[in-house]
Amino acid sequence: MLKAKSLAAFSLLIALSLSGCGETGTVSTNLQPSQKDQIEVKSYKIGFIGPLTGNAASYGVEMQRILDYRLAEINKENQKNGYQIELDYEDGKCDEEVATSAFEKLTNIDNVKFIIGGFCSSESFAIAPMLQDKGVIAISAASSNPDIEGKSSNLFFFSYKY
Repeated sequence: MLKAKSLAAFSLLIALSLSGCGETGTVSTNLQPSQKDQIEVKSYKIGFIGPLTGNAASYGVEMQRILDYRLAEINKENQKNGYQIELDYEDGKCDEEVATSAFEKLTNIDNVKFIIGGFCSSESFAIAPMLQDKGVIAISAASSNPDIEGKSSNLFFFSYKY
């Protein structure tokens, strides 16, 4: 459990670091006197693909809880800097076909450019071939199949090597 929490926190840290590479919010100088202290907040979307239902749901749901908890704290702090992070969760069910559909929704409809996941190796294998074509980066905190290495230059995972 501690390992999953550490990996989730590390994944969110990486996601937040990468999200800072885009546009940032700016302070508007053409505001009314009562609005001068308000900052326009830019929102960055990050996708998540993991098992939210099915046999491995306890892992995916726990990761979702950890990310949501930390995200609230991070957004509260960073809104004054003009940005916030939105997480869009998709259920991958540790299934290749479901993960592919989740990836397509996140990239085509939600326009995310960064994904936390796949959580399961099967999800990571499924999305790996599509990452580069879509210009998306994915980071997996839990995929452990060593054959994932080299499947995409846009897929990063934290797993031990055999």
